[in-house]
Amino acid sequence: MEVILALTQQAVRKIMGGEKGLSMVTANLVCDKPKHFYLYKEYLSFHVQFNQANNAFKIPLAFLNVENPKQDSVLKALATKELDTIVKPDTSNILDETRRIIKRDLESNLSVTGAANALHMSERTLKRKLAKFNKTYTGLLAEIRVNTAMGLLERSTFSIEEIAYKVGYAHTSTFMHAFKKILQKTPTEYRRSYS
Repeated sequence: MEVILALTQQAVRKIMGGEKGLSMVTANLVCDKPKHFYLYKEYLSFHVQFNQANNAFKIPLAFLNVENPKQDSVLKALATKELDTIVKPDTSNILDETRRIIKRDLESNLSVTGAANALHMSERTLKRKLAKFNKTYTGLLAEIRVNTAMGLLERSTFSIEEIAYKVGYAHTSTFMHAFKKILQKTPTEYRRSYS
Protein backbone atom coordinates (compact mmCIF):
# COMPACT_ATOMS: atom_id res chain seq x y z
CA MET A 1 0.00 0.00 0.00
CA GLU A 2 2.84 2.39 0.82
CA VAL A 3 4.19 2.01 -2.72
CA ILE A 4 0.78 2.92 -4.18
CA LEU A 5 0.60 5.99 -1.94
CA ALA A 6 4.07 7.11 -3.01
CA LEU A 7 3.33 6.51 -6.70
CA THR A 8 0.06 8.45 -6.45
CA GLN A 9 1.86 11.37 -4.86
CA GLN A 10 4.51 11.25 -7.59
CA ALA A 11 1.88 11.15 -10.36
CA VAL A 12 -0.06 14.11 -8.95
CA ARG A 13 3.18 16.09 -8.56
CA LYS A 14 4.08 15.36 -12.18
CA ILE A 15 0.66 16.31 -13.53
CA MET A 16 0.32 19.41 -11.39
CA GLY A 17 3.93 20.52 -11.65
CA GLY A 18 4.62 20.33 -7.90
CA GLU A 19 2.83 20.13 -4.56
CA LYS A 20 -0.21 22.15 -5.68
CA GLY A 21 -3.34 20.13 -5.04
CA LEU A 22 -1.82 17.37 -2.92
CA SER A 23 -3.08 18.85 0.33
CA MET A 24 -6.64 18.33 -0.97
CA VAL A 25 -6.19 14.55 -1.36
CA THR A 26 -7.07 12.07 1.40
CA ALA A 27 -6.12 8.40 1.29
CA ASN A 28 -8.48 6.06 3.18
CA LEU A 29 -6.99 2.70 4.16
CA VAL A 30 -8.70 -0.33 5.70
CA CYS A 31 -5.59 -1.36 7.63
CA ASP A 32 -4.75 -0.40 11.21
CA LYS A 33 -2.54 2.60 11.88
CA PRO A 34 1.06 1.27 11.69
CA LYS A 35 3.71 1.94 14.31
CA HIS A 36 5.69 3.91 11.73
CA PHE A 37 2.76 6.27 11.06
CA TYR A 38 5.00 9.30 11.61
CA LEU A 39 6.75 8.44 8.33
CA TYR A 40 3.49 8.89 6.44
CA LYS A 41 3.26 12.45 7.72
CA GLU A 42 6.93 13.06 6.98
CA TYR A 43 6.98 11.76 3.38
CA LEU A 44 3.45 12.19 2.07
CA SER A 45 1.90 15.56 1.25
CA PHE A 46 -1.67 14.34 1.71
CA HIS A 47 -3.71 13.13 4.66
CA VAL A 48 -3.96 9.38 5.38
CA GLN A 49 -6.83 7.88 7.42
CA PHE A 50 -6.66 4.33 8.77
CA ASN A 51 -9.37 1.82 9.83
CA GLN A 52 -11.69 2.94 7.02
CA ALA A 53 -14.42 0.85 5.39
CA ASN A 54 -12.69 0.83 1.98
CA ASN A 55 -9.33 1.67 0.44
CA ALA A 56 -9.86 4.85 -1.54
CA PHE A 57 -8.38 8.14 -2.62
CA LYS A 58 -10.74 11.02 -1.93
CA ILE A 59 -10.21 13.96 -4.20
CA PRO A 60 -12.55 16.89 -3.54
CA LEU A 61 -14.46 18.42 -6.41
CA ALA A 62 -12.34 21.55 -5.98
CA PHE A 63 -9.34 19.52 -7.19
CA LEU A 64 -10.90 19.41 -10.65
CA ASN A 65 -10.70 23.20 -10.82
CA VAL A 66 -6.93 23.29 -10.18
CA GLU A 67 -5.19 24.32 -13.37
CA ASN A 68 -2.85 21.72 -14.84
CA PRO A 69 0.21 23.61 -16.11
CA LYS A 70 0.90 20.83 -18.65
CA GLN A 71 -2.60 20.74 -20.12
CA ASP A 72 -3.33 20.87 -23.82
CA SER A 73 -6.00 23.58 -24.20
CA VAL A 74 -7.46 22.13 -27.44
CA LEU A 75 -7.69 18.64 -25.96
CA LYS A 76 -9.22 20.08 -22.78
CA ALA A 77 -11.92 21.91 -24.76
CA LEU A 78 -12.77 18.76 -26.76
CA ALA A 79 -12.84 16.55 -23.65
CA THR A 80 -14.97 19.04 -21.71
CA LYS A 81 -17.48 19.30 -24.56
CA GLU A 82 -17.68 15.52 -24.89
CA LEU A 83 -18.02 14.95 -21.14
CA ASP A 84 -20.76 17.55 -20.86
CA THR A 85 -22.84 15.64 -23.40
CA ILE A 86 -22.12 12.23 -21.85
CA VAL A 87 -22.49 12.97 -18.14
CA LYS A 88 -25.06 15.72 -18.15
CA PRO A 89 -27.21 14.76 -15.17
CA ASP A 90 -30.85 13.87 -15.53
CA THR A 91 -32.48 16.62 -13.53
CA SER A 92 -35.97 15.19 -13.90
CA ASN A 93 -35.63 14.01 -10.33
CA ILE A 94 -33.66 16.88 -8.87
CA LEU A 95 -34.13 15.63 -5.33
CA ASP A 96 -32.32 12.33 -6.00
CA GLU A 97 -29.60 14.07 -8.00
CA THR A 98 -29.00 16.62 -5.25
CA ARG A 99 -28.86 13.87 -2.63
CA ARG A 100 -26.35 11.95 -4.75
CA ILE A 101 -24.11 14.99 -5.10
CA ILE A 102 -24.27 15.80 -1.38
CA LYS A 103 -23.45 12.19 -0.42
CA ARG A 104 -20.56 12.10 -2.86
CA ASP A 105 -18.79 14.98 -1.11
CA LEU A 106 -20.27 14.84 2.38
CA GLU A 107 -17.00 15.49 4.22
CA SER A 108 -16.16 18.51 2.07
CA ASN A 109 -19.28 20.41 3.17
CA LEU A 110 -20.48 21.14 -0.37
CA SER A 111 -22.25 24.49 -0.62
CA VAL A 112 -25.52 25.08 -2.45
CA THR A 113 -23.48 26.89 -5.13
CA GLY A 114 -21.21 23.86 -5.53
CA ALA A 115 -24.18 21.51 -5.80
CA ALA A 116 -25.86 23.80 -8.35
CA ASN A 117 -22.66 23.92 -10.42
CA ALA A 118 -22.42 20.11 -10.34
CA LEU A 119 -26.00 19.97 -11.62
CA HIS A 120 -25.27 22.53 -14.37
CA MET A 121 -27.75 25.08 -13.09
CA SER A 122 -27.81 28.28 -11.11
CA GLU A 123 -28.17 28.33 -7.33
CA ARG A 124 -31.53 30.06 -7.73
CA THR A 125 -32.82 27.35 -10.10
CA LEU A 126 -31.72 24.59 -7.73
CA LYS A 127 -33.46 26.28 -4.79
CA ARG A 128 -36.64 26.74 -6.83
CA LYS A 129 -36.67 23.08 -7.96
CA LEU A 130 -36.09 21.82 -4.41
CA ALA A 131 -38.89 24.07 -3.16
CA LYS A 132 -41.30 22.12 -5.40
CA PHE A 133 -40.60 19.16 -3.08
CA ASN A 134 -40.93 21.38 0.03
CA LYS A 135 -37.19 21.01 0.60
CA THR A 136 -34.32 23.42 1.08
CA TYR A 137 -30.70 22.65 0.35
CA THR A 138 -29.77 23.24 3.99
CA GLY A 139 -32.53 20.92 5.17
CA LEU A 140 -31.55 18.23 2.67
CA LEU A 141 -27.91 18.49 3.73
CA ALA A 142 -28.84 18.16 7.43
CA GLU A 143 -31.12 15.18 6.67
CA ILE A 144 -28.36 13.36 4.76
CA ARG A 145 -25.75 14.14 7.42
CA VAL A 146 -27.96 12.80 10.21
CA ASN A 147 -28.99 9.68 8.22
CA THR A 148 -25.33 8.94 7.45
CA ALA A 149 -24.38 9.55 11.09
CA MET A 150 -27.15 7.18 12.23
CA GLY A 151 -25.64 4.42 10.09
CA LEU A 152 -22.16 5.09 11.46
CA LEU A 153 -23.44 5.14 15.04
CA GLU A 154 -25.21 1.81 14.49
CA ARG A 155 -22.45 -0.02 12.62
CA SER A 156 -19.08 1.48 13.56
CA THR A 157 -16.90 2.14 16.57
CA PHE A 158 -15.94 5.63 15.42
CA SER A 159 -16.06 8.26 18.13
CA ILE A 160 -18.73 10.98 18.02
CA GLU A 161 -15.98 13.45 16.99
CA GLU A 162 -14.89 11.23 14.08
CA ILE A 163 -18.47 10.77 12.92
CA ALA A 164 -19.08 14.52 13.09
CA TYR A 165 -16.08 15.05 10.81
CA LYS A 166 -17.08 12.25 8.44
CA VAL A 167 -20.52 13.76 7.88
CA GLY A 168 -19.14 17.25 7.24
CA TYR A 169 -19.23 19.06 10.57
CA ALA A 170 -16.15 21.01 11.64
CA HIS A 171 -17.34 21.14 15.27
CA THR A 172 -18.74 18.24 17.28
CA SER A 173 -21.07 20.55 19.21
CA THR A 174 -22.72 21.72 15.96
CA PHE A 175 -23.17 18.10 14.90
CA MET A 176 -24.67 17.13 18.26
CA HIS A 177 -27.09 20.07 18.15
CA ALA A 178 -28.24 19.25 14.60
CA PHE A 179 -28.59 15.54 15.42
CA LYS A 180 -30.69 16.24 18.52
CA LYS A 181 -32.82 18.80 16.67
CA ILE A 182 -33.82 16.19 14.08
CA LEU A 183 -34.06 13.04 16.25
CA GLN A 184 -34.69 14.47 19.73
CA LYS A 185 -31.77 12.30 20.95
CA THR A 186 -28.07 12.94 21.28
CA PRO A 187 -25.73 10.79 19.16
CA THR A 188 -24.63 8.98 22.35
CA GLU A 189 -28.24 8.20 23.31
CA TYR A 190 -28.92 6.99 19.78
CA ARG A 191 -25.85 4.72 19.81
CA ARG A 192 -26.83 3.25 23.21
CA SER A 193 -30.24 2.29 21.79
CA TYR A 194 -28.43 0.12 19.18
CA SER A 195 -25.88 -1.56 21.44
